[in-house]
Amino acid sequence: MSWSQAFSGVLGSMGLVTALATTAVATPAALAAENSVTSVRSELAPASAASTADVTVLTIADSSKVHFALDKAQYSYAQAQAAADATGSADDVLWFHDAAAQERLQQQIATILHDFTGTVGVAVLSPEGLVFLLNDSDFPLMSVMKLPLAYVVALKMQERGDTLSTVVECKRSVLDANTYSPLYDQLKGNGFTQVDDVVVGEANSTKLRLPLSLLISYAVGKSDNNACDLLLTHYLQSPQALEQALHDMGLERTHIAHTESAMGKDVELSYANSASLFDMTQMLALYVNDKHLTPEVRQLIDNSLWFSSSGAERIQSGVATSLEQVLKDSAAAEKLKQQGRYAVYDKTGLGGTNAQGQRIAVNDLALVRINEQSWVVAACAKNIVGEKEQTIAASNEVLQQVVATVFTELLAEQELKL
Repeated sequence: MSWSQAFSGVLGSMGLVTALATTAVATPAALAAENSVTSVRSELAPASAASTADVTVLTIADSSKVHFALDKAQYSYAQAQAAADATGSADDVLWFHDAAAQERLQQQIATILHDFTGTVGVAVLSPEGLVFLLNDSDFPLMSVMKLPLAYVVALKMQERGDTLSTVVECKRSVLDANTYSPLYDQLKGNGFTQVDDVVVGEANSTKLRLPLSLLISYAVGKSDNNACDLLLTHYLQSPQALEQALHDMGLERTHIAHTESAMGKDVELSYANSASLFDMTQMLALYVNDKHLTPEVRQLIDNSLWFSSSGAERIQSGVATSLEQVLKDSAAAEKLKQQGRYAVYDKTGLGGTNAQGQRIAVNDLALVRINEQSWVVAACAKNIVGEKEQTIAASNEVLQQVVATVFTELLAEQELKL
């Protein structure tokens, strides 16, 4: 079987961020009429703001420790694109920064993907540039969208002078009772008056006042769809406003067209919220590079991402496997984690089933830190054929194995010790 056959069907600059501050967005009249909502920002009482005071700062997430040179990343990405042009298909490209090791990786990854019934893509970005790219097509973002959403919200907070105590007002009626939403479950269980001991409404009122601290932590840390949609439609004003902000950062292949609620009602809309793997890694690198976010906001987002439980069987597992292999210790990852020398900050995504009976996507986007070195990793599978639960398990396994293979190669270049 040829390399192409094995993969058939399987496979900016930081200155741009400042452009976001001058981007004007308008609330679409139709959206406002549909939701019957007035989006209002005001301040909570100081007592409510204290709900996030007990979060521990994770010093390993300090952005001053690493900087991703995105100009170098663009140069190495151009090399990967040249490889894609040579194959004649974005799906078939496999590029590694070390040409001597590339053939070995090709053989190993072709074996991993041989029986997989979907399309897989992985990109790895180091501070020195792109180091690995498998597949240069676009992938549905699913809930990975909530990470760039949180970043753009954080930037908009600075522009407006808002804080984590700033609230977004909405009517109860705009919340989707039929989507995944721990936030809604708490609200309903508490008579729509409080969430996590924070008062957000009155028993006899149809209005809610939700602080940004709750919306961000629930959207990112709990992958809450209602929290996500409120940030999209009531704080940023529309999904298109998020897309424009990301385009202003130079992420031209990132597209945001729909809310989580809309995609829940029509899963085919999920394909309209998409990005290239390289765009995904650049976005997270921009977040890491940003030295202007307030410590409180960065702390909240970082803690929501730190070793997320939903990502345990994807990138986290792949990196842990590579650490065990390189250090020849089955507990290497846990030991390094306990020593504060290893961390993964990730956001996952999971799609439903499309009209062809395929799992739309299984995704993971992560910042990996080992000692003083860092990488951004995007690992995605799409259009997976098979039984519903089996498609998730099979995708997790393949993504874990590809990440482990690449990181075993990358870590062999490091002088790691326990």
